[in-house]
Amino acid sequence: MIAVFSARYTTEAGGSCFRGFPGEKVVDGDCHALDAVDFGRTFGGEACAMKKARGVKSFGAVLREKRMAKKITLRKFAEMIGVSATYLSQVEQDHFAPPTADRVTKIAELLGEDPDEWIRLADRVPDDVDVMVRQHPKDMPELMRLATGLSPEQFEVIKEQIRKMKKRGK
Repeated sequence: MIAVFSARYTTEAGGSCFRGFPGEKVVDGDCHALDAVDFGRTFGGEACAMKKARGVKSFGAVLREKRMAKKITLRKFAEMIGVSATYLSQVEQDHFAPPTADRVTKIAELLGEDPDEWIRLADRVPDDVDVMVRQHPKDMPELMRLATGLSPEQFEVIKEQIRKMKKRGK
């Protein structure tokens, strides 16, 4: 099934936002999450608003800070990741949601950063994790729910057990 979403730009709701048709439902009241370059992914508005409320730097702000620290121009970096400079500027200004997980991975690698941390910052799901959830639609969500609330040490024990199981299976 393919869902089609039509939107128009407006300046209501305390900032610029995109509103959908029909019924004029606000998709993202202040975070400018519609990305015309990559339309087929989740809107990041709620997470973006929560980050702003908590004072956490947005994906765009961190990207701009790290890019400038590496002394890479906006145009050059846009070329390196395969997008237009205009689009990248809009992402850095939080007018568009962060790009897809694969593009975020490329950004992180070019900046010498941890891709998984950047994917988290972008409020995305790594492509390989998405595939695993689709392949195991009951087991993976249950496993993640069971792991909720574990300490970092407990996660390490679980990861080590899985590594051992995989090694024995080969």
